[in-house]
Amino acid sequence: MFQRYRGQSWRAWADRLVDELLQRSHFFYQENDRTLTSTTAAQRIFDNGVDSGSLYLGEGIYRYSMWLHVSDMSAVSGNAQFLVGGTMTFGGSRGMAVGADDGLNAVGALSGQAFWSTGTGPNIVLSTTNTELVVLVQGIFSVSAPGTFQPQIALETAAAATVRQGSYIEVRRVADPGIFKVGPWQ
Repeated sequence: MFQRYRGQSWRAWADRLVDELLQRSHFFYQENDRTLTSTTAAQRIFDNGVDSGSLYLGEGIYRYSMWLHVSDMSAVSGNAQFLVGGTMTFGGSRGMAVGADDGLNAVGALSGQAFWSTGTGPNIVLSTTNTELVVLVQGIFSVSAPGTFQPQIALETAAAATVRQGSYIEVRRVADPGIFKVGPWQ
């Protein structure tokens, strides 16, 4: 990896390396509350008023982490599914969600379950009548054909729910196609 930097000044080498590393990590921070449409159909989670909440990904293996806080959900069942939309083709994926159907600074019904091998998964947490959902989602997936990646949510019961400011997702490319380990593994 470092051979391509030979002969460059320390500063040029460091700048180029940082640029390369940052290109592998993609981050979206929801800086304002975002009101969802009152529907059970899938809709994008992230939106800053300018972008579509989609990210173009090339072929490779990616790891993701998302912290999501949704309020103003239905009191009948404050639950939802985490989905992935877009135009990319999955080569395979695994993930896990741990969360509470309750507000911040409260103890609610916790649930963790593996989900999604096709970009769809079951409800995120055990459903209660609370109107807030707080969840941490992590996983890994491979992209076999490039395209857009769009995190989506499908509410179990229609409501004009709100994705709260501070929700975020990080998607990090960890390997190129066909590379299944990085580092001095033996």
